[in-house]
Amino acid sequence: MRFLHISDLHLGKRVHEFSMLAEQSHILQVIVELAKENKVDAVLISGDIYDKTQPPAEAVELFDSFLTELFTADVAVLAISGNHDAQERISYGNKILSESNVHFSHTFDGSIKSIPFQDEYGTLWVHLLPFLKPLHVRRFFEGIQAGDYSGAIEAVLSNLDLKEADRHVLLAHQFVVAEGKNPERSESETQVGGLDSVKASLFSSFDYVALGHLHKAQEAGADYLRYSGSPLKYSLSEIDHEKSAVLVELKEKGNLKIELLPLHAKHDLRYIEGFMDELLDPDFIKEQKTDDYLFVGIKDEQVVDAMAKLRGVYPNVMSLEFISQKTGGASMSRSFDPQLMESPLQLFEQLYFRQWDKEMSPESKELITKFIIGEEQK
Repeated sequence: MRFLHISDLHLGKRVHEFSMLAEQSHILQVIVELAKENKVDAVLISGDIYDKTQPPAEAVELFDSFLTELFTADVAVLAISGNHDAQERISYGNKILSESNVHFSHTFDGSIKSIPFQDEYGTLWVHLLPFLKPLHVRRFFEGIQAGDYSGAIEAVLSNLDLKEADRHVLLAHQFVVAEGKNPERSESETQVGGLDSVKASLFSSFDYVALGHLHKAQEAGADYLRYSGSPLKYSLSEIDHEKSAVLVELKEKGNLKIELLPLHAKHDLRYIEGFMDELLDPDFIKEQKTDDYLFVGIKDEQVVDAMAKLRGVYPNVMSLEFISQKTGGASMSRSFDPQLMESPLQLFEQLYFRQWDKEMSPESKELITKFIIGEEQK
C-alpha cells in the first residue's frame, strides 16, 4: 500500500497579521496532485488540521474542499486530532464519513480507532491515536501519573491487539524522544522542561509511525518513526526548513520504502537584513522575490516610517526589527533557538534580553525562580 503522510496543516492560521488561507489552498492543491501522480491509496494527516479549536468558516470550507477532491480521486483519508484541534469537532460525522473512506479519530474513550485495509500482502491496520495528555488517559486507566506522557501513551497502546502477521501503521501527535535526544523544534513548539515527551521505544511494534506536532520533517530515532513536518513555513525559526510530504510504500512486512516529496509554497517565508539604503537599492531589489513573506532586520539606529517604506517595495513584510550594534549585528529574532530553552527561566532570560539588550542579573534570576516559576510548580 502507498500512503502520503502530512501533518500540521494549521488551516486558518495567521502569521502576524497575515492570513495564510491563500497559501494553504495552494499547498493543499499541490498535495492532491501528488496523491494522484503517485497513485497513493490514502493520505494520512497526523493532527493539527486547524490552527484553533474553533476554526473560522473559511478554514473549514477549505478542508472540506480538500477532502472532496481526494474522495473524487478515490483516495482514502485517515486523520487524527492534534493539540490545536477539538476532538469533538474533528470526530463529528465520523460514521457517515467512514462509509466514504474518510476516517477521523474519535473523541477519546479509552480506546483508539483502527481501520483495516487489504492488499496482495494481507491485512494492514491503520491506528488513529489523537493527541493525548495524561489527564485524558487517567479517566480510563489507573496509575497514570500527572505529567507522565510516556506512561499514558504506553497504557493506551497496550490495549491494541497487534497481530504479528499483520502490518500496523500508527498516526500520533506527540513529542517523541529517542534515547534522550530531543527532536528539532521550531518557535511554536518550545517545550518547558521536556515534561510532555514520549519515548520512541513505545512504538517499536509498528511498521510505520506517522507523527505530527513538529514543523520540521525528521526522523524520531528510526526511519519508520517520522515527522512529516508542516507543509508551509509558519515562523521565523522555520525559514531554513525544506517542506515535504512523505511518500510511504509498505509491501510485505518489513519491506518499507520512504521518499520525501518537496512541497513548494506559492510565496516563500524569508529573512533579510541590512541598512535601509541597501534594502531599498534597485540592484538589491532586482535580486529579490519581492512578494515573499519577509522578516526584516534593519541595521540603522532609527528610521522614520520604516515599515511603510519597506512595504512600498515588499508588500508582505511580516515583521521588522532594529538590530542592536551591541550584539554584533545579530538579530534577536534571528538568534532564537528553541532547542536551548528547556526551562521557564530560560524563556524569561530570552524575553529579558530582547527587551533590554543585556543579560539578566543573578538577583533577577533568583526572583524569577522564587516568585514566578516556584509558584507555577507548586
